[in-house]
Amino acid sequence: MIFFQTLDGFQYDLTGFGLTFNEESPWFSDQTKSSYVLPFHAPWDSELVVKLGLVTEPNVINYKSKVEGFLMVDNQMFDAYLGVYDVGDKKLELRIFYGKEVLNVFKMKLSELPFPIVDTEGDLNNFSLQTLSRSWPDVTHNFPMVYRPSISESADYEGFNGYVNLRTPGLESFRFNGTVIVDGESKPHNFNVVSPMPYLLEILKVGFGTEGLEIRGEFVEHGLIRKLLMVPSKYFEYYSDPNIRQVYSFSNSGTVNGDVQTFTRTHNTSKNGTYSIHARLNFPKGVTKSFLFSVSYNGKTYFKASTKNEAINIDEKIDINVSDDIFTPITVVLEIDQQQRDIERYNNIVFDFKDGRVNIFPQTYSLKEVMPDLEFRSFFDVIVEWFNLDVTYYENSVYLDFLDNSILNRVYQDQSSFEDPDHRRDTMKNNLFKLRYLNGKEVWVSKSGQVFDDTEFSTSEITSIDFKVLPLVIERLNDVLTGSWPEEEAPVVVGIYDGVVNGLPIIIESVNGLSLSLNDIYENFHGNWLDLRTNAEVYKDKFEMLVSDVIDLKQGIYKYNKKFLVSKMKKRRINENWWQVEMESESL
Repeated sequence: MIFFQTLDGFQYDLTGFGLTFNEESPWFSDQTKSSYVLPFHAPWDSELVVKLGLVTEPNVINYKSKVEGFLMVDNQMFDAYLGVYDVGDKKLELRIFYGKEVLNVFKMKLSELPFPIVDTEGDLNNFSLQTLSRSWPDVTHNFPMVYRPSISESADYEGFNGYVNLRTPGLESFRFNGTVIVDGESKPHNFNVVSPMPYLLEILKVGFGTEGLEIRGEFVEHGLIRKLLMVPSKYFEYYSDPNIRQVYSFSNSGTVNGDVQTFTRTHNTSKNGTYSIHARLNFPKGVTKSFLFSVSYNGKTYFKASTKNEAINIDEKIDINVSDDIFTPITVVLEIDQQQRDIERYNNIVFDFKDGRVNIFPQTYSLKEVMPDLEFRSFFDVIVEWFNLDVTYYENSVYLDFLDNSILNRVYQDQSSFEDPDHRRDTMKNNLFKLRYLNGKEVWVSKSGQVFDDTEFSTSEITSIDFKVLPLVIERLNDVLTGSWPEEEAPVVVGIYDGVVNGLPIIIESVNGLSLSLNDIYENFHGNWLDLRTNAEVYKDKFEMLVSDVIDLKQGIYKYNKKFLVSKMKKRRINENWWQVEMESESL
């Protein structure tokens, strides 16, 4: 029996629709893909569309395009959503996507993840000093020095000294920015930029944490992996007039009117130019039932957000232009339920005058400020492909193990009864795999191991595995040996950080003899897997099986007197008791 169940319990029986299910093994792809059911048509029924929640108001044709729920296939249940792709001629065109790969977090950008507000207690320098000798999971990010001279080409950075997170000798302090006198005039001089660099594991932890999943497994416990930082292209930029800048959080001293507590702060304006309010509000669900936040100036509301009974996660920069000497105050208002608790840790406000051009380092911040506009799915795909991960989802956790190890312990199900006498076999015994970084570095692997000549291989025999990541190159520049920002563009840039070395917080080449060189990546995380694949043959066959028979793509199968891993499977329900299956697999 097959049916789709909505989150509120309605069950839509799909057994008689002859559905075709498509599943792909993630081990043969560079993308995290959800399994899906091919589009099918269902008769339009007014009661059905209401029960599925497709119509949002009575008698109004306003269809949702996505209905979340669960897919039940005989004795298996999957997270799923029902996609509505067309409505017309009294028919609904539907498609179902299922499996853990439909998690909402996969569509979130890294800059949208709920990274908490970091409070340095008014001293970013001292806070950073305390993190330099620690690593994940004790700290979420760190502040190593990275050589990036190209920043000096940006406006306001003509005096940049070449290093992100530049510190004075002895680590006592960040090199702070200020002003210099040129021809008797005070001008901004930005020597330094500060960029917090998040640990890869922290990004995964926060991302999967939004779905209530804890990350576990070999990857999480690995010594090298715990030292890996994502090196952002972004850095703190708070151009400011230090005499105007204010940083504060609303506490529990608001005005009470009935059940509502109101917090108000006014900021005087004294000169023409651009003022800004940077509001970070992160109230978990249940802290307040009602919520309203607004910023206004001269009778105009520049920002307003309100909700009821929901979590609040706002990170908004509001610019207000003051001109014509209209120096009325800017007003910030927060309204919530009357609270017994102190709400200070749930909000942070920065008021600034942006026309100052000195980059002043913040006292509070969130890692989302330096995150790229990269979807979590894309980030996860980069990491999975790079380290050849075997990903297994459970109810409350996601296990990240190394496929190069787990492939040696596969269980192979005997499926000799499903042998197809008309199966196709494509020999791949002269296969060549090319592992590549975006900077042009390559490692070539054939059945003979690592090779350095590809002239004996045809184009059809060559498979490229392009890692969409770049490790920092370690170089000695200005007497400092650390990571250097790459000339090539990459979605993810990574460096190894293992604390202070010779008095400096630097990016290093390796940890415990392991580096991020392509050769080390191949030998430690891809060797066993590619050894199997370079000797593989591709089989394509078609057969029928009972609905009680289950093929798990994460386990191996045995037929034709060989062991196989399934790469693709399409199965169509031909009646209540039988599947018709088309399968593509690789022999081991």
